[in-house]
Amino acid sequence: MAIKKKEFDKLSSMKNSKLVEEIRKAKKELMEIRFDSARSGTAPAGKIRSLKKKIARARTLIGRNSK
Repeated sequence: MAIKKKEFDKLSSMKNSKLVEEIRKAKKELMEIRFDSARSGTAPAGKIRSLKKKIARARTLIGRNSK
């Protein structure tokens, strides 16, 4: 639980432009993992899950900041 809180605190201190950049990086990394898993047949499920959650957290913060 502490790791999730630390990650959220790190993201919440960023401005929207930095959050958008973090989303782009995470999406790119997610795409690369998916391509590698398509070639090799195995996918690191934990890494995929954590990247998806990071993207969702960043999008949530952008929505909160825009209000």
